[in-house]
Amino acid sequence: MSEKLVRQYFPYLFEVYQFSVATFIRFPDFGNWAMVLLSESCRILFHEDRGELAMAFGPLGSHVTWDRKPRTTWNSGPWYDVGFVLAYLGLDKSLLTKHYPPGELNEQMKNISEKVYPHIQEICELFQEDRFWLEKDRLDSFCYKIIEGQLDSLAGISSHDV
Repeated sequence: MSEKLVRQYFPYLFEVYQFSVATFIRFPDFGNWAMVLLSESCRILFHEDRGELAMAFGPLGSHVTWDRKPRTTWNSGPWYDVGFVLAYLGLDKSLLTKHYPPGELNEQMKNISEKVYPHIQEICELFQEDRFWLEKDRLDSFCYKIIEGQLDSLAGISSHDV
């Protein structure tokens, strides 16, 4: 069901940007799941945890394995939350104010997809190997400042503020 919903709400990832499912795992005890998509430029992590959808982007060097060995866990990164990525690129800051909109999974997917769709090209370009590693420190600094609350006004922030 979860892969079907990702394909339903993010068809452009598969049809236009040629993403494919690299790995998928279901955590049956809680009904959670995680899926990593792979393209020639980057990876995308979708994760549902207790009804909340998370979406993150990472470079091709991010792990896509659910190998249970301690050194390679499914959430190894670097991964960057979609809200941070959109704000860093100066494109959309609405996903920063509340982690993700409340509601059913379908509503969350629809809302996030609508925010990502107009900007997916810029996001993919950010995570291409040749660009990402040049911008990683700046992106990390930007994200830490948001997490630590050092950026008082979300209205005007962008990567140039770091």
